[in-house]
Amino acid sequence: SPKILSASLYVQGVGLFAGENRGTLSFFDLTTVPLSPSTPTPPTSQLPHLHPDSHLTNIAYDPKRRLVYTVGHNSTLTTSTLTSSLSLSHNFNTNIPFAPALTHLYVLPSSDIVVGGFQSDNFILHNITQSYQLMKINCGGWRQAHDFRFNFLSPTSFTAQLSTASNNNGGDPSTLQVYSSPSTPLTPSSTFSSHNLNTPYHGSTVHGISLFSCNGSILAISGAEDCTLKLSTYDEVTAQLTVSHELERFECSVRAVCASVSPPGLSGREAALVVAVGGKLEIAAYGVARGGVTLVHKRTDSGTKEIDHRMNAVKSVHVDEGIHLVVTGDSRGRLQVIQIDVNKPRAPPLILSNHLSGLTSRPILSLSIVPVSTDNSKFILAAGNTAGEVGIFHLAHDVSKGNLEYALLETCKPHQMGTNDVACKFEADTLTVVSGGDDQALSVHQFKLTLTPTLQPLSSSTLVNASTSAIKSTLIDDASTIYTVGYDQRLALWKYSATPEPAITAFSEPTLLSVTDVSSASIVPSLRSPDLNIVAVTGDGAEILAVPSSGTREIEIDPRSIKAAAKLLFSATHVLVTTGAGMGKDSGLQTFEEMSEDYRDLCDPSALCKTPEKFHDFWKAFSKQYEDADLHDGYRVIQRLLGGGEGALPKLESSYCYTSNVDGMMRRLPCFSEGERVCEIHGFAGEWRCSGAMGKTLGGDDRMGKMWEDWNKRVEECGSSPFVCGLAKEDVGEKFCSCCGILNRPNVLMFNDTDSNVIRDVDEAREKYQKWEGNMEDDVVGVGEGAKSLVILELGCGVHVPSVRKEGYEVLRDVRERGGKAHLIRVNLKDQGHVEGKDLDVEEGVISKGLEFGNYGVDEDGPADGSPDKESKKHESERVSSLMNAEITAVVTPKGVMKKVFEGGDNVEEEGEEEAGEAYDNDGRELQFDDGWDKAQEEEGEVPQERQLEIDDDWGDNMDEEIPQQFGQYGDDEDVKQKHIKEEEEKEEEERKKLEEEERAKEREKEIEVVETRELVFDDF
Repeated sequence: SPKILSASLYVQGVGLFAGENRGTLSFFDLTTVPLSPSTPTPPTSQLPHLHPDSHLTNIAYDPKRRLVYTVGHNSTLTTSTLTSSLSLSHNFNTNIPFAPALTHLYVLPSSDIVVGGFQSDNFILHNITQSYQLMKINCGGWRQAHDFRFNFLSPTSFTAQLSTASNNNGGDPSTLQVYSSPSTPLTPSSTFSSHNLNTPYHGSTVHGISLFSCNGSILAISGAEDCTLKLSTYDEVTAQLTVSHELERFECSVRAVCASVSPPGLSGREAALVVAVGGKLEIAAYGVARGGVTLVHKRTDSGTKEIDHRMNAVKSVHVDEGIHLVVTGDSRGRLQVIQIDVNKPRAPPLILSNHLSGLTSRPILSLSIVPVSTDNSKFILAAGNTAGEVGIFHLAHDVSKGNLEYALLETCKPHQMGTNDVACKFEADTLTVVSGGDDQALSVHQFKLTLTPTLQPLSSSTLVNASTSAIKSTLIDDASTIYTVGYDQRLALWKYSATPEPAITAFSEPTLLSVTDVSSASIVPSLRSPDLNIVAVTGDGAEILAVPSSGTREIEIDPRSIKAAAKLLFSATHVLVTTGAGMGKDSGLQTFEEMSEDYRDLCDPSALCKTPEKFHDFWKAFSKQYEDADLHDGYRVIQRLLGGGEGALPKLESSYCYTSNVDGMMRRLPCFSEGERVCEIHGFAGEWRCSGAMGKTLGGDDRMGKMWEDWNKRVEECGSSPFVCGLAKEDVGEKFCSCCGILNRPNVLMFNDTDSNVIRDVDEAREKYQKWEGNMEDDVVGVGEGAKSLVILELGCGVHVPSVRKEGYEVLRDVRERGGKAHLIRVNLKDQGHVEGKDLDVEEGVISKGLEFGNYGVDEDGPADGSPDKESKKHESERVSSLMNAEITAVVTPKGVMKKVFEGGDNVEEEGEEEAGEAYDNDGRELQFDDGWDKAQEEEGEVPQERQLEIDDDWGDNMDEEIPQQFGQYGDDEDVKQKHIKEEEEKEEEERKKLEEEERAKEREKEIEVVETRELVFDDF
């Protein structure tokens, strides 16, 4: 007869669960069944042989989800549901391979499942939900008499105690051994980014995730290398992803997942089908509805197929009430189509096609399916394989007859290696197919779908090197907006334009992700904001982000700031252009944030010693990329302004460029004497040279360490000459020095670089620049007050390595301290204002008289709360340039967005001058507005005295006279011109004396100390 081995009291409903030695689970409703000591009480519900041929050793109940868990000696955790009618319904089993004899089971307050059991002589306690081992104790095995206690100290810690008893001679135990653990974290110690999930989620790499909306909630199905499959709920308010259901484990790893949603039926509720595939051709399908999760279909070819024969991709689409079309692709190139009805759980699916033929028999890596008819009877299926191909099929499905007709419409080869992901969008007879591959390329094809059906090519474009490593997932928001993720750990947003020429362009700066080994991504519209999408990225971890939908964003533009910047430029006699990584962005060059994980390692001379082939390939590719890059319109604007021809700055006497970039783009401009007036503080990648000196310190001594000892020995054997090799330049990518045969390197100052030859070139460039700077300062300061001025035009300089920003501040300060006239114009999309701890900290009064555009707004009454006038706000759905459009001459806005100001100098005096007069004094100096303005004070008219703008009331009236004066448009009336100049000089002299007195007072209170440092770093590209 069966023996009761375990019991669990269901307190809320006064019920009892019982498990027996034959593996049967019973439930007794103690409220309705009469109890008698002499009469056996039959169970209310029973699940026989839940653990076949094994003991059912423990039971746990989760009342929040009405789930019953059991464990036994057959390495199995079972999950069942106690229905509202108090009947037991078995859901699925989970194999626990690490502990064949399971004896203990717990449901934590977080609903995590913890099991305990024996593996040989070891007792193991394991958090199944988190895939995390809590403890492991060698205690003699499960046959030894034992007991285990598990106590909670806090919501995140526990203490455990295990006792065993033994007697070698039999009889009563004579020895009691106690094993105890200290307070131990319930979950592994990990640090996540603000966007990342706050739990480990899966125990290993998450190969697939699919987001979907169902009944007002955002859900996610995910599968991982550890064979786990989880259904989760995402809360947009708390930005938390919470696992709601642990689905039945796979025998092998889960490779891909998908979801499709049925519209509300007669019940008014949506329902979804989630599907997962993996090794041994295993497939599992579940129905998800308001009532819970139901296993619809599960199949595996276990025992007949090797583990390497696996399904790599799966996609599903709703076709009729409860009916879904499911397409799978496997490692042998087979495309199978089946029909699953969620209303018929466990019924065998209808196989519509065992293989869609036409593509080469290469492993399928990716799938995408979209309906192309209003009745959901016709579909387009795109499949990508390891050959870099994309096959596009037309599917016609008749639900009533249960048949499928298909045709291969198009085969293209957009990639040189595997097509890792493909995504489709169908709108107004136009099919857009996007793919990303191992070759780092992003490809877009557009077709017109005819009724026949055939595909007529409309446009296509492939962006080579869209990523620094393999692209793993592509997502489509609309036909022109694309998201990509890959091994470079960046979420990138792209725009595709078919006219005038097909082109794929970056829409915004990529977002750095915390997830490593990125494998998949999914997108779903936000339920809280129509302007947002929710994107999930998985790999070694998972991350959820909210991103703008369709790339639409609001851009705030302050035309008065633009006008003032143009005015300053056109009155400047000297211009210093400082550039950083952002300047090369529109030429397709990468910034520091977009670099691969190998970037820092390969930007160190030691990489040439350790991995010379990899070092040379990396730098040869970068040098080639720089050489092939085209000058974008922003460079041409600079050339026009500073080149001395038509449209040039009318008063310009000299200009110079100070840059941290090694791309050599600025030295191509004739206005800088083709490099003679460009200071490249980190060198130039377009020049290569002998690396013989990099094993020495700056003092000439040998660098320490075995690696450098070996390097210097090789250099000595080669006979490298500092007088010949140290001066000669080599062709880009030339591997060996033509003089001594030692390895070459780019002429770039890298991290931890002590190569005296590279440093000598950098020092020479700095000396030439400093000579120009000194002469320029003397000229600006030495001539009559206000007659000459300096404008520092800072373009795309970030704060990661802020050496260029600091240089601009230093020059601004030096000229100002000597009484000269200088202004700073900053063009930057992300780091517009002064950044504490990054930018050079100098006296507040000095900087405030410089012109820092980028994050300040004004209204007609004075300072605002950081936002410009309503008239200045514009909606921009086109690509936001990281620099300047073709005709921009001087542009800066509260958010650093450039807009066209004027075609040439003559247009400066056109519309907008009166408003500009209300915002700026007569030399444009007092433009540092407080963006911490209190709106409430503004509305009540309480303007703090120290925050009021001192505005010359007559300036707006004189605007028509002042601007023509600056541009030399008085014609032949020289007397009028001289009279006006004299009046302005007198006004400026009075203002200057007043400002000088204020500065002297501040200098007495605060002493400025500026420590000059050499930063031997390799800056942003």
